[in-house]
Amino acid sequence: MALKRMKEFSVKGNDTLFECPNTMDGHFYKLVFDCSSSMETHEDTMRTCLKNYKQQISDSDEASRIFVSRADFTSRYSEMKYLNIKNMSTDYNANGWTNLYDAIVYSVNNAIETKQALIEQGYTPTMFNIYFSDGEHCIGWDNEPSYYDIKDVKNAVKKALENDITMIFIDFGGENGSIPKELGFTSVYDPENSSEALIQIMDDITQTTISQSKMDVVNVDNWLNK
Repeated sequence: MALKRMKEFSVKGNDTLFECPNTMDGHFYKLVFDCSSSMETHEDTMRTCLKNYKQQISDSDEASRIFVSRADFTSRYSEMKYLNIKNMSTDYNANGWTNLYDAIVYSVNNAIETKQALIEQGYTPTMFNIYFSDGEHCIGWDNEPSYYDIKDVKNAVKKALENDITMIFIDFGGENGSIPKELGFTSVYDPENSSEALIQIMDDITQTTISQSKMDVVNVDNWLNK
């Protein structure tokens, strides 16, 4: 997984944006995880959740249609190209600050670029960006300021929605999802900050990923049916 300063990030995996799908109508998920220090107490739980996510989807009948791009951010951003779910990394390490703004803009730009590339090759992809964060945008004194500001983030979210990319935000321990709602997210969930809630929300994401891949219409505003 390539790790770069926010302004210099790149996608790891030769020069392609995605692993060649073996189905014309695949579902492509970008999972963007906050790996700041405040998540350190949940490292082991998150690794277990990611392993369960990967295993359950890999064992499902829909596995061949589901591709995942893992992205992690602190003050830096790292991203993998879209891979079949069976090749997804389940590692998770928390340490650093929360450059949420740059992570959103970069991940949106990559998702749009990937979608356009897939369409040009004859595919009909369905795209999802799922963000998981337990805090507001915060850059420490020892880091460069974020490259993008809140106006850029709002424009990116709007652009993603205009390009039919479902934008989902898990505001872990948040207050009524106020932060993502301010940024323009319409599908927002705010579970409490606990290991039990983390396990539950990740299981909900897993089951919805499987069930959604069988459907032609995406429930944009209530993706988890909660």
